[in-house]
Amino acid sequence: MDVKFKQPRAFSLVELLVVMAVLSVLLTGISLIFVETSRVARVQTEQATMQQNQRAAHQEVGKYLRMSGIGGLPITWTRAKAGFDPDYETVGSFPNGFAISITNNSKKDARMPDDEEDGGGGGGGGGGGGGGDDSDDENDDRDWVLPGSDVLTVRGVFTTPIYYLLKAVELENSIDTNEIPSLVLQVPSRYGGSTYEVPLDPLIDRVGEVMADDDDERTIPFILRDLANPDAYFIMALDRDDDKTKLTPYNCFEGTTPASWPADEEPPEGITWCIDIGLTFLKGGKYTQDWGNLSMGNNLEDNVGSLQLEMPTDSTKNFLEIPKEIGSIGILEEFRFYVKADWEIPGETGSRLTPTLARAEFLPGTNELLGTIDIARDVIDFQVAVGIEDDAEVGITGFNEIVDNGDGTDEILFNSVDDVLVEPQVLKTAGLDPPEYYNPDLDFHFIRLTTVAQLSSPTTGQWVPRLSLIEDHNLTESQEVDGELYNFNSDRNVPHAYLQTVIEMRNLR
Repeated sequence: MDVKFKQPRAFSLVELLVVMAVLSVLLTGISLIFVETSRVARVQTEQATMQQNQRAAHQEVGKYLRMSGIGGLPITWTRAKAGFDPDYETVGSFPNGFAISITNNSKKDARMPDDEEDGGGGGGGGGGGGGGDDSDDENDDRDWVLPGSDVLTVRGVFTTPIYYLLKAVELENSIDTNEIPSLVLQVPSRYGGSTYEVPLDPLIDRVGEVMADDDDERTIPFILRDLANPDAYFIMALDRDDDKTKLTPYNCFEGTTPASWPADEEPPEGITWCIDIGLTFLKGGKYTQDWGNLSMGNNLEDNVGSLQLEMPTDSTKNFLEIPKEIGSIGILEEFRFYVKADWEIPGETGSRLTPTLARAEFLPGTNELLGTIDIARDVIDFQVAVGIEDDAEVGITGFNEIVDNGDGTDEILFNSVDDVLVEPQVLKTAGLDPPEYYNPDLDFHFIRLTTVAQLSSPTTGQWVPRLSLIEDHNLTESQEVDGELYNFNSDRNVPHAYLQTVIEMRNLR
Protein backbone atom coordinates (compact mmCIF):
# COMPACT_ATOMS: atom_id res chain seq x y z
CA MET A 1 0.00 0.00 0.00
CA ASP A 2 1.34 3.37 -1.01
CA VAL A 3 1.69 5.91 1.81
CA LYS A 4 1.68 9.57 0.83
CA PHE A 5 3.26 12.12 3.15
CA LYS A 6 1.99 15.66 3.22
CA GLN A 7 4.61 18.17 2.14
CA PRO A 8 5.70 20.66 4.90
CA ARG A 9 4.04 24.05 4.61
CA ALA A 10 6.14 27.28 4.91
CA PHE A 11 5.15 30.39 6.88
CA SER A 12 3.09 32.79 4.96
CA LEU A 13 4.19 36.35 4.33
CA VAL A 14 1.52 37.61 6.69
CA GLU A 15 2.74 35.37 9.48
CA LEU A 16 6.32 36.52 8.98
CA LEU A 17 5.30 40.17 9.07
CA VAL A 18 3.33 39.64 12.27
CA VAL A 19 6.24 37.90 13.97
CA MET A 20 8.70 40.57 12.84
CA ALA A 21 6.40 43.29 14.09
CA VAL A 22 6.08 41.63 17.49
CA LEU A 23 9.84 41.10 17.74
CA SER A 24 10.47 44.70 16.72
CA VAL A 25 8.20 45.97 19.48
CA LEU A 26 9.88 43.70 22.02
CA LEU A 27 13.42 44.65 20.94
CA THR A 28 12.53 48.33 20.87
CA GLY A 29 11.13 48.09 24.39
CA ILE A 30 14.19 46.22 25.62
CA SER A 31 16.48 48.77 23.95
CA LEU A 32 14.58 51.68 25.51
CA ILE A 33 14.77 50.03 28.92
CA PHE A 34 18.50 49.48 28.47
CA VAL A 35 19.11 53.07 27.31
CA GLU A 36 17.02 54.53 30.14
CA THR A 37 18.67 52.27 32.69
CA SER A 38 22.09 53.32 31.41
CA ARG A 39 21.09 56.99 31.54
CA VAL A 40 19.73 56.67 35.06
CA ALA A 41 22.86 54.79 36.15
CA ARG A 42 25.08 57.48 34.62
CA VAL A 43 23.08 60.30 36.22
CA GLN A 44 23.05 58.57 39.60
CA THR A 45 26.79 58.00 39.39
CA GLU A 46 27.38 61.66 38.48
CA GLN A 47 25.03 62.81 41.22
CA ALA A 48 26.86 60.64 43.75
CA THR A 49 30.15 62.10 42.52
CA MET A 50 28.73 65.62 42.75
CA GLN A 51 27.58 65.06 46.31
CA GLN A 52 30.84 63.39 47.30
CA ASN A 53 32.78 66.32 45.82
CA GLN A 54 30.78 68.69 48.00
CA ARG A 55 31.32 66.58 51.11
CA ALA A 56 35.05 66.51 50.42
CA ALA A 57 35.05 70.27 49.85
CA HIS A 58 33.23 70.94 53.13
CA GLN A 59 35.62 68.66 54.98
CA GLU A 60 38.60 70.50 53.50
CA VAL A 61 37.29 73.99 54.24
CA GLY A 62 36.06 72.92 57.67
CA LYS A 63 39.45 71.51 58.59
CA TYR A 64 41.15 74.85 57.95
CA LEU A 65 38.36 76.80 59.65
CA ARG A 66 38.69 74.74 62.81
CA MET A 67 42.45 75.34 62.79
CA SER A 68 42.19 79.07 62.08
CA GLY A 69 44.18 81.17 64.49
CA ILE A 70 46.21 78.26 65.82
CA GLY A 71 49.62 79.45 66.94
CA GLY A 72 48.35 82.54 68.74
CA LEU A 73 46.55 84.62 66.08
CA PRO A 74 43.13 85.71 67.40
CA ILE A 75 40.00 85.29 65.31
CA THR A 76 39.12 88.95 65.93
CA TRP A 77 39.91 91.56 68.54
CA THR A 78 39.55 90.08 72.00
CA ARG A 79 39.04 91.16 75.60
CA ALA A 80 36.80 94.21 75.03
CA LYS A 81 39.15 96.55 73.20
CA ALA A 82 38.53 100.27 72.90
CA GLY A 83 36.52 101.96 70.13
CA PHE A 84 37.53 102.50 66.54
CA ASP A 85 40.12 104.98 65.44
CA PRO A 86 38.93 106.42 62.09
CA ASP A 87 42.53 106.94 60.99
CA TYR A 88 43.13 103.21 60.71
CA GLU A 89 41.55 100.27 58.95
CA THR A 90 39.29 98.12 61.08
CA VAL A 91 41.42 95.03 60.58
CA GLY A 92 40.66 92.63 63.36
CA SER A 93 36.94 93.36 63.58
CA PHE A 94 34.25 91.57 61.63
CA PRO A 95 34.41 90.76 58.78
CA ASN A 96 38.10 91.62 58.40
CA GLY A 97 39.33 89.49 61.26
CA PHE A 98 42.89 88.41 61.88
CA ALA A 99 42.42 84.64 61.59
CA ILE A 100 39.22 84.72 59.50
CA SER A 101 38.16 87.23 56.85
CA ILE A 102 35.15 87.15 54.56
CA THR A 103 34.48 88.75 51.20
CA ASN A 104 30.73 88.65 50.77
CA ASN A 105 29.37 88.32 47.21
CA SER A 106 32.36 88.95 44.96
CA LYS A 107 31.85 91.70 42.42
CA LYS A 108 31.93 91.53 38.65
CA ASP A 109 35.42 91.19 37.13
CA ALA A 110 36.88 90.09 40.47
CA ARG A 111 40.14 88.18 40.09
CA MET A 112 42.52 86.59 42.51
CA PRO A 113 45.59 88.82 42.91
CA ASP A 114 49.05 87.46 42.30
CA ASP A 115 51.23 90.20 43.72
CA GLU A 116 51.06 93.26 45.92
CA GLU A 117 50.49 95.54 42.94
CA ASP A 118 46.98 94.12 42.42
CA GLY A 119 43.89 95.17 44.27
CA GLY A 120 41.92 92.70 46.28
CA GLY A 121 41.46 93.60 49.89
CA GLY A 122 43.62 90.71 51.04
CA GLY A 123 46.52 92.89 52.10
CA GLY A 124 46.42 93.75 55.76
CA GLY A 125 43.71 91.24 56.44
CA GLY A 126 40.98 93.26 54.77
CA GLY A 127 38.09 91.31 53.35
CA GLY A 128 39.75 88.10 52.31
CA GLY A 129 40.68 88.99 48.74
CA GLY A 130 38.74 88.14 45.64
CA GLY A 131 38.36 91.74 44.56
CA GLY A 132 41.37 92.27 42.35
CA ASP A 133 41.02 94.86 39.60
CA ASP A 134 40.46 93.75 36.05
CA SER A 135 43.40 93.97 33.71
CA ASP A 136 43.67 94.60 29.97
CA ASP A 137 46.75 92.41 29.74
CA GLU A 138 45.92 89.55 27.42
CA ASN A 139 48.56 87.42 29.17
CA ASP A 140 46.96 87.94 32.57
CA ASP A 141 46.32 84.41 33.82
CA ARG A 142 44.94 85.28 37.25
CA ASP A 143 41.89 83.26 38.24
CA TRP A 144 38.46 84.81 37.72
CA VAL A 145 36.32 84.69 40.85
CA LEU A 146 32.73 83.69 40.14
CA PRO A 147 30.56 86.82 40.70
CA GLY A 148 28.23 86.60 43.68
CA SER A 149 30.20 83.86 45.42
CA ASP A 150 32.00 84.45 48.71
CA VAL A 151 35.71 84.30 49.46
CA LEU A 152 36.85 82.89 52.81
CA THR A 153 40.33 83.67 54.15
CA VAL A 154 41.86 81.74 57.04
CA ARG A 155 45.21 82.31 58.73
CA GLY A 156 47.13 80.27 61.26
CA VAL A 157 49.81 77.60 61.64
CA PHE A 158 48.37 74.83 59.46
CA THR A 159 50.96 72.61 57.79
CA THR A 160 53.84 72.66 60.26
CA PRO A 161 53.93 72.08 64.03
CA ILE A 162 54.04 74.79 66.68
CA TYR A 163 57.43 74.76 68.35
CA TYR A 164 57.85 75.53 72.05
CA LEU A 165 61.20 77.02 72.98
CA LEU A 166 63.49 75.44 75.55
CA LYS A 167 63.20 78.54 77.68
CA ALA A 168 61.07 81.64 77.21
CA VAL A 169 63.03 84.48 75.58
CA GLU A 170 62.74 87.72 77.55
CA LEU A 171 62.13 90.84 75.47
CA GLU A 172 61.30 93.43 78.08
CA ASN A 173 64.92 94.20 78.92
CA SER A 174 66.19 93.94 75.35
CA ILE A 175 63.95 96.61 73.81
CA ASP A 176 66.01 99.76 73.34
CA THR A 177 64.40 103.01 72.13
CA ASN A 178 61.43 101.15 70.74
CA GLU A 179 63.60 98.97 68.52
CA ILE A 180 62.53 95.37 68.02
CA PRO A 181 65.77 93.36 68.08
CA SER A 182 66.68 90.64 65.64
CA LEU A 183 66.45 87.27 67.34
CA VAL A 184 68.09 83.88 67.08
CA LEU A 185 65.84 81.25 68.64
CA GLN A 186 66.80 77.71 69.57
CA VAL A 187 64.04 75.40 68.38
CA PRO A 188 64.08 71.93 70.00
CA SER A 189 62.80 68.71 68.55
CA ARG A 190 61.15 67.77 71.83
CA TYR A 191 59.93 69.62 74.87
CA GLY A 192 59.64 67.80 78.17
CA GLY A 193 59.37 64.02 78.24
CA SER A 194 59.65 61.68 75.28
CA THR A 195 55.84 61.38 75.07
CA TYR A 196 55.59 64.83 73.48
CA GLU A 197 57.75 64.74 70.39
CA VAL A 198 57.74 67.41 67.69
CA PRO A 199 59.80 66.63 64.57
CA LEU A 200 62.08 69.29 63.16
CA ASP A 201 61.84 68.01 59.58
CA PRO A 202 58.77 70.07 58.54
CA LEU A 203 60.39 73.27 59.79
CA ILE A 204 63.77 72.44 58.22
CA ASP A 205 62.14 71.64 54.86
CA ARG A 206 60.07 74.86 54.70
CA VAL A 207 62.85 77.17 55.86
CA GLY A 208 65.48 75.34 53.80
CA GLU A 209 63.45 75.84 50.61
CA VAL A 210 63.36 79.59 51.20
CA MET A 211 67.01 79.78 52.21
CA ALA A 212 68.02 78.06 48.96
CA ASP A 213 65.90 80.35 46.77
CA ASP A 214 67.73 82.91 44.65
CA ASP A 215 65.08 85.55 45.37
CA ASP A 216 66.60 87.66 48.12
CA GLU A 217 63.19 89.09 48.99
CA ARG A 218 61.55 85.73 49.69
CA THR A 219 60.89 85.08 53.34
CA ILE A 220 58.53 83.39 55.81
CA PRO A 221 56.46 85.09 58.52
CA PHE A 222 56.67 83.54 61.98
CA ILE A 223 54.11 84.18 64.69
CA LEU A 224 55.66 84.51 68.17
CA ARG A 225 53.53 84.08 71.26
CA ASP A 226 53.71 84.65 74.97
CA LEU A 227 52.38 81.41 76.48
CA ALA A 228 51.39 83.19 79.69
CA ASN A 229 49.28 85.79 77.86
CA PRO A 230 47.03 84.64 75.00
CA ASP A 231 46.59 88.21 73.77
CA ALA A 232 50.31 88.89 73.39
CA TYR A 233 51.83 87.94 70.03
CA PHE A 234 53.60 89.54 67.09
CA ILE A 235 54.99 88.57 63.71
CA MET A 236 58.59 88.59 62.50
CA ALA A 237 60.25 87.57 59.25
CA LEU A 238 62.76 84.81 58.64
CA ASP A 239 66.33 86.11 58.61
CA ARG A 240 68.10 84.50 55.65
CA ASP A 241 71.54 85.22 57.06
CA ASP A 242 73.37 81.87 57.20
CA ASP A 243 75.13 83.01 60.34
CA LYS A 244 71.77 83.26 62.14
CA THR A 245 69.55 80.59 60.61
CA LYS A 246 71.29 77.21 60.89
CA LEU A 247 69.26 74.18 59.91
CA THR A 248 71.76 71.43 60.77
CA PRO A 249 70.47 69.86 64.00
CA TYR A 250 72.88 69.91 66.91
CA ASN A 251 72.86 68.80 70.51
CA CYS A 252 71.06 71.52 72.41
CA PHE A 253 73.30 71.27 75.47
CA GLU A 254 76.68 70.32 74.10
CA GLY A 255 78.78 73.45 73.83
CA THR A 256 75.85 75.61 72.79
CA THR A 257 74.28 76.54 76.14
CA PRO A 258 73.07 80.18 76.03
CA ALA A 259 74.83 82.48 78.47
CA SER A 260 71.50 83.34 80.12
CA TRP A 261 71.11 79.77 81.36
CA PRO A 262 72.96 78.55 84.48
CA ALA A 263 76.03 76.59 83.45
CA ASP A 264 75.14 73.75 85.79
CA GLU A 265 71.48 73.52 84.74
CA GLU A 266 70.46 70.00 83.88
CA PRO A 267 68.89 69.65 80.44
CA PRO A 268 65.18 68.78 80.57
CA GLU A 269 64.44 65.14 80.01
CA GLY A 270 64.10 64.09 76.40
CA ILE A 271 65.41 67.28 74.73
CA THR A 272 68.32 66.50 72.41
CA TRP A 273 68.31 68.24 69.04
CA CYS A 274 68.02 71.93 68.17
CA ILE A 275 68.22 74.20 65.15
CA ASP A 276 68.66 77.98 65.03
CA ILE A 277 66.00 80.20 63.45
CA GLY A 278 66.98 83.83 62.86
CA LEU A 279 64.15 86.37 62.87
CA THR A 280 64.08 90.04 61.99
CA PHE A 281 61.61 92.88 62.13
CA LEU A 282 63.78 95.38 60.30
CA LYS A 283 64.19 95.59 56.55
CA GLY A 284 66.18 98.14 54.62
CA GLY A 285 67.01 100.08 57.76
CA LYS A 286 63.40 100.94 58.61
CA TYR A 287 60.18 99.31 59.74
CA THR A 288 58.40 97.81 56.76
CA GLN A 289 55.63 95.69 58.17
CA ASP A 290 54.46 93.37 55.43
CA TRP A 291 52.24 91.70 58.02
CA GLY A 292 51.86 94.66 60.35
CA ASN A 293 48.10 94.85 60.03
CA LEU A 294 47.85 91.28 61.31
CA SER A 295 49.41 92.37 64.60
CA MET A 296 47.56 94.18 67.35
CA GLY A 297 48.59 97.71 68.01
CA ASN A 298 45.86 100.37 68.16
CA ASN A 299 43.63 101.35 71.06
CA LEU A 300 44.49 98.30 73.15
CA GLU A 301 43.90 98.17 76.87
CA ASP A 302 46.87 99.00 79.05
CA ASN A 303 46.66 95.79 81.06
CA VAL A 304 47.01 93.17 78.34
CA GLY A 305 50.41 92.25 79.72
CA SER A 306 52.51 93.18 76.72
CA LEU A 307 54.88 95.90 75.59
CA GLN A 308 53.58 98.82 73.58
CA LEU A 309 56.15 100.20 71.15
CA GLU A 310 55.94 103.47 69.28
CA MET A 311 56.41 102.90 65.55
CA PRO A 312 58.20 105.20 63.09
CA THR A 313 56.16 107.41 60.79
CA ASP A 314 56.67 105.09 57.80
CA SER A 315 54.96 102.19 59.59
CA THR A 316 51.40 101.01 59.11
CA LYS A 317 50.57 101.64 62.79
CA ASN A 318 51.44 104.23 65.40
CA PHE A 319 51.88 101.61 68.10
CA LEU A 320 52.51 97.89 68.16
CA GLU A 321 51.90 95.46 70.99
CA ILE A 322 54.54 92.73 71.43
CA PRO A 323 54.93 90.06 74.13
CA LYS A 324 57.15 90.56 77.14
CA GLU A 325 58.57 87.12 76.45
CA ILE A 326 58.37 84.52 73.69
CA GLY A 327 57.44 80.93 74.47
CA SER A 328 56.46 79.47 71.08
CA ILE A 329 56.86 80.10 67.37
CA GLY A 330 55.10 78.81 64.27
CA ILE A 331 55.05 79.50 60.53
CA LEU A 332 52.07 81.73 59.81
CA GLU A 333 50.11 80.77 56.67
CA GLU A 334 47.14 82.19 54.77
CA PHE A 335 44.68 80.32 52.55
CA ARG A 336 41.75 81.71 50.58
CA PHE A 337 38.84 79.53 49.46
CA TYR A 338 36.97 80.77 46.40
CA VAL A 339 35.00 79.62 43.34
CA LYS A 340 37.24 79.81 40.31
CA ALA A 341 35.46 80.53 37.02
CA ASP A 342 36.68 77.68 34.83
CA TRP A 343 35.56 76.43 31.43
CA GLU A 344 35.01 72.95 30.05
CA ILE A 345 37.63 73.70 27.43
CA PRO A 346 40.37 75.60 29.27
CA GLY A 347 40.76 79.09 27.86
CA GLU A 348 37.64 78.80 25.68
CA THR A 349 35.19 81.23 27.29
CA GLY A 350 32.48 80.19 24.85
CA SER A 351 32.48 76.61 26.14
CA ARG A 352 30.40 75.42 29.10
CA LEU A 353 31.16 77.16 32.39
CA THR A 354 32.40 74.58 34.90
CA PRO A 355 33.47 76.46 38.05
CA THR A 356 35.81 74.91 40.59
CA LEU A 357 36.13 75.47 44.32
CA ALA A 358 39.82 76.22 44.83
CA ARG A 359 42.26 77.03 47.60
CA ALA A 360 44.95 79.65 47.09
CA GLU A 361 47.91 80.21 49.40
CA PHE A 362 49.18 83.74 49.93
CA LEU A 363 51.98 85.31 51.89
CA PRO A 364 49.94 86.32 54.98
CA GLY A 365 48.61 89.84 54.98
CA THR A 366 49.67 90.45 51.37
CA ASN A 367 48.45 89.68 47.86
CA GLU A 368 51.54 87.66 46.94
CA LEU A 369 50.21 84.38 45.54
CA LEU A 370 52.21 81.27 46.44
CA GLY A 371 50.10 78.61 44.72
CA THR A 372 46.60 77.25 44.11
CA ILE A 373 44.96 73.81 44.43
CA ASP A 374 41.60 72.73 42.98
CA ILE A 375 39.33 71.11 45.58
CA ALA A 376 36.03 70.29 43.84
CA ARG A 377 34.82 70.78 40.28
CA ASP A 378 31.38 72.01 39.17
CA VAL A 379 30.78 74.03 42.34
CA ILE A 380 28.70 76.98 41.12
CA ASP A 381 28.32 78.83 44.41
CA PHE A 382 30.10 79.13 47.76
CA GLN A 383 28.38 81.09 50.51
CA VAL A 384 29.52 81.91 54.05
CA ALA A 385 27.12 83.04 56.76
CA VAL A 386 28.09 83.88 60.33
CA GLY A 387 26.09 83.47 63.54
CA ILE A 388 26.89 86.01 66.26
CA GLU A 389 25.63 86.95 69.70
CA ASP A 390 25.18 90.68 70.12
CA ASP A 391 23.85 90.46 73.70
CA ALA A 392 20.71 92.36 72.82
CA GLU A 393 17.00 91.68 72.52
CA VAL A 394 16.41 90.60 68.92
CA GLY A 395 13.06 89.43 67.62
CA ILE A 396 10.76 87.62 70.02
CA THR A 397 13.02 84.79 71.14
CA GLY A 398 14.80 86.97 73.65
CA PHE A 399 18.22 87.20 75.19
CA ASN A 400 21.36 85.13 74.51
CA GLU A 401 19.98 83.15 71.60
CA ILE A 402 21.02 83.18 67.97
CA VAL A 403 18.03 84.57 66.08
CA ASP A 404 17.54 83.66 62.42
CA ASN A 405 14.69 85.59 60.87
CA GLY A 406 16.14 85.36 57.37
CA ASP A 407 16.39 89.12 57.14
CA GLY A 408 18.70 91.98 58.04
CA THR A 409 17.53 92.22 61.64
CA ASP A 410 18.68 88.82 62.83
CA GLU A 411 21.96 87.53 64.22
CA ILE A 412 22.90 85.52 61.15
CA LEU A 413 24.97 87.74 58.90
CA PHE A 414 25.32 87.35 55.12
CA ASN A 415 22.16 85.25 54.92
CA SER A 416 19.97 88.10 53.74
CA VAL A 417 20.25 90.66 50.97
CA ASP A 418 19.53 93.24 53.70
CA ASP A 419 22.87 92.44 55.36
CA VAL A 420 24.77 95.20 53.55
CA LEU A 421 28.26 96.05 54.76
CA VAL A 422 29.23 99.71 54.86
CA GLU A 423 32.81 100.75 55.54
CA PRO A 424 33.04 102.26 59.05
CA GLN A 425 35.19 105.11 57.80
CA VAL A 426 32.41 106.30 55.50
CA LEU A 427 29.94 106.30 58.36
CA LYS A 428 32.32 108.02 60.76
CA THR A 429 33.04 110.75 58.21
CA ALA A 430 29.29 111.32 58.03
CA GLY A 431 29.09 111.51 61.81
CA LEU A 432 27.34 108.13 62.13
CA ASP A 433 28.18 105.01 64.10
CA PRO A 434 29.27 101.83 62.25
CA PRO A 435 26.85 98.87 62.19
CA GLU A 436 26.95 96.67 65.27
CA TYR A 437 28.55 93.78 63.43
CA TYR A 438 31.75 95.82 63.15
CA ASN A 439 31.91 95.75 66.94
CA PRO A 440 35.20 93.99 67.83
CA ASP A 441 33.54 92.54 70.96
CA LEU A 442 31.08 90.40 69.02
CA ASP A 443 30.99 86.78 70.12
CA PHE A 444 31.18 84.57 67.04
CA HIS A 445 29.18 81.40 67.56
CA PHE A 446 29.35 79.57 64.24
CA ILE A 447 30.16 79.81 60.55
CA ARG A 448 27.75 78.24 58.07
CA LEU A 449 29.18 77.02 54.77
CA THR A 450 26.90 76.43 51.78
CA THR A 451 27.94 75.09 48.39
CA VAL A 452 25.84 74.52 45.28
CA ALA A 453 27.10 72.08 42.64
CA GLN A 454 25.89 71.17 39.17
CA LEU A 455 26.01 67.90 37.29
CA SER A 456 29.04 67.59 35.03
CA SER A 457 26.79 67.23 31.94
CA PRO A 458 23.11 67.85 31.03
CA THR A 459 20.61 65.01 31.42
CA THR A 460 18.26 64.57 28.46
CA GLY A 461 14.59 64.43 29.31
CA GLN A 462 14.94 65.41 32.96
CA TRP A 463 13.38 68.66 34.11
CA VAL A 464 15.17 70.40 36.95
CA PRO A 465 13.68 73.15 39.18
CA ARG A 466 15.31 76.55 38.95
CA LEU A 467 17.77 77.74 41.58
CA SER A 468 16.79 80.73 43.65
CA LEU A 469 18.20 82.62 46.63
CA ILE A 470 21.11 80.87 48.35
CA GLU A 471 21.89 82.80 51.54
CA ASP A 472 22.15 86.38 50.16
CA HIS A 473 23.07 85.42 46.58
CA ASN A 474 20.34 85.36 43.93
CA LEU A 475 21.30 82.63 41.48
CA THR A 476 18.45 83.51 39.09
CA GLU A 477 20.37 86.61 37.96
CA SER A 478 22.68 86.45 34.97
CA GLN A 479 26.35 87.19 35.61
CA GLU A 480 29.34 88.02 33.45
CA VAL A 481 32.81 86.47 33.48
CA ASP A 482 35.52 87.69 31.13
CA GLY A 483 32.92 89.34 28.89
CA GLU A 484 30.73 86.21 28.65
CA LEU A 485 27.19 86.15 30.09
CA TYR A 486 26.03 83.00 31.85
CA ASN A 487 23.06 81.85 33.90
CA PHE A 488 23.02 78.51 35.70
CA ASN A 489 19.23 78.41 35.38
CA SER A 490 19.27 78.63 31.57
CA ASP A 491 19.74 74.90 31.07
CA ARG A 492 16.75 73.18 32.66
CA ASN A 493 18.33 69.74 32.17
CA VAL A 494 21.25 70.18 34.58
CA PRO A 495 20.51 68.92 38.12
CA HIS A 496 21.91 70.85 41.08
CA ALA A 497 22.55 69.96 44.70
CA TYR A 498 23.47 72.06 47.70
CA LEU A 499 25.12 71.16 50.97
CA GLN A 500 25.38 73.07 54.25
CA THR A 501 27.83 72.63 57.12
CA VAL A 502 27.74 74.51 60.42
CA ILE A 503 31.07 74.86 62.21
CA GLU A 504 31.01 75.88 65.84
CA MET A 505 33.44 78.68 66.70
CA ARG A 506 33.00 78.70 70.48
CA ASN A 507 36.43 77.19 71.09
CA LEU A 508 38.21 79.50 68.64
CA ARG A 509 39.13 82.76 70.30
